[in-house]
Amino acid sequence: MSKEKEREIIERFTENLNQKAKVNELAVIGREGEIKQLIYVLSRMMKNNPLLIGYPGVGKTALVEGLVQRIKQERVPDYLKGKVVYQLDMISLMAGTKFQGELEERLKTIFNFMAQPENNAILFIDEIHLIVGAGRSQGALDVSNLLKPMLSRGEIQCIGATTQEEYRQYIEKDGALVRRFSNILVPEPSREDTLRILHGIRNYLEIYYELKIYDEALLAAVNFSQRYLTTTYLPDKAIDLLDETCGRVRSEMWYEPEIIEKTRRRLRELEMNMAAVEKDKKNEPEAFNLQQEIKKQREKLEELLELDRKESKIIQELNHTKKELAQAEREFVIYQQKEIDLAKAAELRYHAIPSQKERIKKLEEEASRNVLRKYFINREDVALTITQKYDLPVGRVLADEQQKLLFLPVILQERVKGQSRALRAVSDAIFRARAGIQDPHRPLASFLFVGPTGVGKTEVALTITEQLFDQKKNLVRLDMTEFSEPHSISKLIGSPPGYIGFEERPRLEIVREKMNSVLLFDEIEKAHPEVINILLQILDNGFLTLANGREVNFRNTIIVLTTNLGSELYFEKKEMEEIKEDLEFELKNHFRPEFLNRLDEIVFFNSLTKEVIEEIISKELELFFRRIWQEKNIKIRCNKEMVEKILKESYSIEYGARPIKHYIEKKI
Repeated sequence: MSKEKEREIIERFTENLNQKAKVNELAVIGREGEIKQLIYVLSRMMKNNPLLIGYPGVGKTALVEGLVQRIKQERVPDYLKGKVVYQLDMISLMAGTKFQGELEERLKTIFNFMAQPENNAILFIDEIHLIVGAGRSQGALDVSNLLKPMLSRGEIQCIGATTQEEYRQYIEKDGALVRRFSNILVPEPSREDTLRILHGIRNYLEIYYELKIYDEALLAAVNFSQRYLTTTYLPDKAIDLLDETCGRVRSEMWYEPEIIEKTRRRLRELEMNMAAVEKDKKNEPEAFNLQQEIKKQREKLEELLELDRKESKIIQELNHTKKELAQAEREFVIYQQKEIDLAKAAELRYHAIPSQKERIKKLEEEASRNVLRKYFINREDVALTITQKYDLPVGRVLADEQQKLLFLPVILQERVKGQSRALRAVSDAIFRARAGIQDPHRPLASFLFVGPTGVGKTEVALTITEQLFDQKKNLVRLDMTEFSEPHSISKLIGSPPGYIGFEERPRLEIVREKMNSVLLFDEIEKAHPEVINILLQILDNGFLTLANGREVNFRNTIIVLTTNLGSELYFEKKEMEEIKEDLEFELKNHFRPEFLNRLDEIVFFNSLTKEVIEEIISKELELFFRRIWQEKNIKIRCNKEMVEKILKESYSIEYGARPIKHYIEKKI
């Protein structure tokens, strides 16, 4: 094959990453340890083909870009200096292969080019699992079978990247392919590393979106993405959230400010009224008043438009100066590294760049006083993006974690009456978990709520959910009466492969999407013993592997189990301490010791006294009356006699406070 044809195939089906690095398109921040590990594997004599394995969005491709950056800066061992990294485009390679043998010809050309020592090439295959079986359906050879012999002979060096799931599904089955690679696990970066990455890319985002991003916005992007975007991984989800926020704010800047729009609408309305009034001579006083109002609105609109022009000009000048600064910094790097023009490099470093930075600082001070045109991204903007995604109140998203915890005991006492001791035990256990005292490899907290029906067990779980995790739908409730038979366990963790129901989604998989949630196992005493075995694993490790092979992380989840065991003891009119002893005996008889030992707290609820029931009735009436006033505009008042009547007719110790709400709705 001619050199021209070979060059055409290489340019068409691969991308030269070194070329991208030359024009500063690759910017990798952090991940020093993983990049060094990549270099160590590439420096080996045998098995020098790294395979990067990690969750989607953790930065596998970025590691290769970081390596290319180091090669460009000559911060690599001598063996890697001058190496050129080519990324294979699998989709383009497969597309248009109409005739048998066409795919093999393209691949052979690429692999032969990579094998030539003078080309000093390293092949990078992103989503490397695609090569397993690729081409087989068209009667061609499997791509991996073309690659394996060349890897085994050490003719080419290859870097692969894939996810853990796809590695297990495709690559691990091919033992010969596995032996050619050295696996490098790429973990999800920590909050601190993600924050460093955001600091590094901030400048690129600011230039692209023509906005200024505050430090508080970067911190909010990390915190909010961890709290609300639980199905994706850092740093990708934090970058995505910040990018979406910048895009939204930038889009809003294209539109006319809201106050100008309102003034225009008001002016048009007044002019229409004026046109109607002028036809009737009797309305001269009204016409005069309208003229004065129109004049006032026109002056206001003119002032606003002038202010808008002024603010827009400041932003345009600021963006232009920032672009000039970025260009000057790029030129300085080129002049300094290549020693092309040291005088020009010195002029840029000591005169042009400092003066541009000073100019930017002054313009940013002016822009910070803008009234109409927003130029800055802050914490509130990131919170607004989250609220639009998940339909949450902005105040809830912005509420500080410590503030939520401090108010938790107060809100629990307001919502659940007559259970002070139980609520204190719950609050203390959650405080310990959030303070980092508890084992980080277990669920956030785990409780067994013991008490008769209608005393507030489920209400406590709901209140914790709303206060700590912002919305009711983060309460995942599993009714254990559904899981009393041995075969029903498959509903929780899924059916094994080959069995009916394998394609159906396991109930516990919802925790993967709602990682920050309260998982409520209602009436646990009715569950099959196999459910307790599953709970032992969750409570001990904070992880559970489902039948489909997916892992569910429970380490940010609060586990709540409720039971009505020993409810009849509450009707014997004993002291609470005596009842508690009898309940402990009942629990030991029903549950295994290893299960009870793994719980953070066993919380015993009191039966409700007459005074507590009256408080609950008053609270329910207040909520009911407020709803009627808002919906029907009807005011209702009640007196003490009414409360006593409701108490007498609706409350029974067997059913607790639950029938009160039904009674109020039915009778009133």
